[in-house]
Amino acid sequence: MSWFRGFGRISTRMHLALGLAGLTVSVILAASFLELVPDGEALARRHRAIFAESMAIAVSSLLDDTQPEALRDTLEFLRSRDDEVLSIGVRAQDGALLMPAGADGVRGRRIGRDAAVRG
Repeated sequence: MSWFRGFGRISTRMHLALGLAGLTVSVILAASFLELVPDGEALARRHRAIFAESMAIAVSSLLDDTQPEALRDTLEFLRSRDDEVLSIGVRAQDGALLMPAGADGVRGRRIGRDAAVRG
């Protein structure tokens, strides 16, 4: 118990402050472990997936039209709705960009069938 003698000099307020700080950290860690605190990254991924699905539905109906301006306007509108979206495009099965909308940096990039473009 010789190591405990040094704690006898600490005031009662300091003991209470250290105890409350330890309790606070324990509660935060337990809440995180039990997933009571929302995961921001998982929430962002979910919103991106929902956005991509709704965009695919909206654009798929315009792919058969003979007016590409309507498709381009729709892509521009969808891109302008979300500040995180830098560019949107429609690609062919071989990865060639058919209808770009947004940043010019995506125009020259080609992707494979199983690859995803990350920015």
